[in-house]
Amino acid sequence: MNTIIKILVLVLAAVGIGKGYSYFRKYKNLQKLEVAVSSFKLPGFKITNLLEDILVDVVIGVNNFSDSLYSISQLKIDIYLEDGVLLAKQIKSLESSIEILPKQEISFSLSYLIPSSELKKLIASGGGIKAIGVRYFTEGVYGFHLELKGFIESEGVIIKINKKINV
Repeated sequence: MNTIIKILVLVLAAVGIGKGYSYFRKYKNLQKLEVAVSSFKLPGFKITNLLEDILVDVVIGVNNFSDSLYSISQLKIDIYLEDGVLLAKQIKSLESSIEILPKQEISFSLSYLIPSSELKKLIASGGGIKAIGVRYFTEGVYGFHLELKGFIESEGVIIKINKKINV
């Protein structure tokens, strides 16, 4: 009876250590998730865009450089101007969990509402309408320097996002 208890304790300890190691490895590999902006397009310019809020769809890509499968349960990313002023908040949260296979990338669209007052600041930060238009038609970019701030929750762990982008 005494040896059965010892064997049972050893088996439970081995299983516990194995599980603990797998959680540690998965947590360590969470640092290998990388967030990028795949697409950022403003709607066609109209004078009324300066007077009303505009809706912008931003395609976010998440790369999984690890050997682990991850399930993203929550995602919150806001867009800030280069000087730290909030430009746009994410409108909708994720409707369901997203699974990312090992060594793969997944892209999904997030909607943002840019208030007209912030749109004017965005245009000013890009050098004005003329400079933005010239850059967009010659280089394919607007020339905005923005920051993504927020978090991803995956496997019960929160990964902070603080990334500078040029669009």
